[in-house]
Amino acid sequence: YNRPITDYRITEGTSLANPFWGYARDKAACEAYLMQMFRENNFPVTIVRPSHTYGDKYVPVGAHGQKGNWQVLRRMLDGKPVIIHGDGTSLWTITHNSDFAKGFVGLMLNPHAMGEAFHITSDESVTWNQLYATMASCLGVELKAVHVASEFLAEADPPYDMGGSLIGVKANSVVFDNTKLKRAVPGFQATVTAAEGIRRTVEYMTTHEACQVEDPEFDDWCDRLVEALEMAKQTEYDIILLDLMLPKLSGLEVCQQIRGFSNVPIVMLTAKGEDMDKILGLEYGADDYITKPFNILEVKARIKAILRRASRSV
Repeated sequence: YNRPITDYRITEGTSLANPFWGYARDKAACEAYLMQMFRENNFPVTIVRPSHTYGDKYVPVGAHGQKGNWQVLRRMLDGKPVIIHGDGTSLWTITHNSDFAKGFVGLMLNPHAMGEAFHITSDESVTWNQLYATMASCLGVELKAVHVASEFLAEADPPYDMGGSLIGVKANSVVFDNTKLKRAVPGFQATVTAAEGIRRTVEYMTTHEACQVEDPEFDDWCDRLVEALEMAKQTEYDIILLDLMLPKLSGLEVCQQIRGFSNVPIVMLTAKGEDMDKILGLEYGADDYITKPFNILEVKARIKAILRRASRSV
């Protein structure tokens, strides 16, 4: 659906536009083609739109590696920090596959479903913090959550397409309206709560070795990211000179992440001298913005001025 969202309440009439994720655009293109065939050739079509449907073999998580999501549970069991995108308070909808099946079967050969699109989702909305806390509780361990801005994760250059899956989908609060489905399938009701569904999944995954696929690359990526953030938090800096054009991260997102836990003065150094670039840098939390090429004496003077202001404000 449309990203960035204009309304957290999603109906089948919500516009389909997602500039962040090619997968979503491809699905929208497929829908458009099938509906064209229905209109022009009377081809029997019913569009079904699920939302994070899950079952016994994988838990619904935000950030995960290329080998599935067992490693997230493994990190919890090992007492390691677990990355949660954003502040974890955005609303999300997960749907157990047994509930999805009830809606799907009800639409099959349903004359009221031809040429129509339907959600099949749970009516329950939960936060990502609640989802991860439930997983940890089912494992009998303490959740050690590390909240990281979704934009920062997307720019951290992992091979996991978090720019699409997070910025394009999971970082946004969504609440699905299933009124249309319930009209077409009277009596449909999702009955498996998020807490119950996750309990079933965690129990299954922890008792079936085939689900326990280790992902050392993702584990190492998480360790390095958490370590870098912890170093930034624990080390006291007088001032930070931050280049906007970092090789693997956006300086803007690094600045925003630092601002989540520190008021240390930040000076951005960049070759981008457009007014909008400067405005963005300051909006993201920079105290000053210096464009390249620059005179080193000017940089020193600006640093001294910022430090004087900072010392007076203490």
